[in-house]
Amino acid sequence: IGHSMGGKAAMWLALEQPQQVVGLVVVDIAPIVYPNRFGVIYDALHAVDQAAVGSRAEADAILAGYLDEVGLRQFLLQNLHQKDGQWVWRMNLPALTRGMPEIVGFPLANSPVYTGPTLFIYGELSDYLQPAAQPIIQCLFPHARLEEIPQAGHWVYAEQPQAFSARLDAFLDNF
Repeated sequence: IGHSMGGKAAMWLALEQPQQVVGLVVVDIAPIVYPNRFGVIYDALHAVDQAAVGSRAEADAILAGYLDEVGLRQFLLQNLHQKDGQWVWRMNLPALTRGMPEIVGFPLANSPVYTGPTLFIYGELSDYLQPAAQPIIQCLFPHARLEEIPQAGHWVYAEQPQAFSARLDAFLDNF
């Protein structure tokens, strides 16, 4: 199971090493190339990184100068921790910045097919899984089911946890 970039990683594993994957759940992402919408997020992360902040609250104040959404800031701040008396990101921010073309991309050239059971769960209010991606999904994952969660955006499991869990449990009950 994977959400967003984790969903891309899970799809790629299923395509490249299908013997390692019994079933696949992809949450609110498709096997397509996306436009880079993360510029402002990366600018915010770099601003915190360069500011030598003294607390999580200071980091949040810097992020707030770039990002209005409190939930997104809280999500990002989960990756900030103290190391040797300094607040640093757990993520390798320079590597993520350099790797952005691969992060938003999805290599389809000579792509194999994953024939195992597959569930794509997506939010009704999200624009990450568009109808135009469905033929690509069906080509790469011929046994895929697509299930929409009403009243959910990209953060499906956080916005509609009961509906998300019900869909996931129903899928997993088949194993």
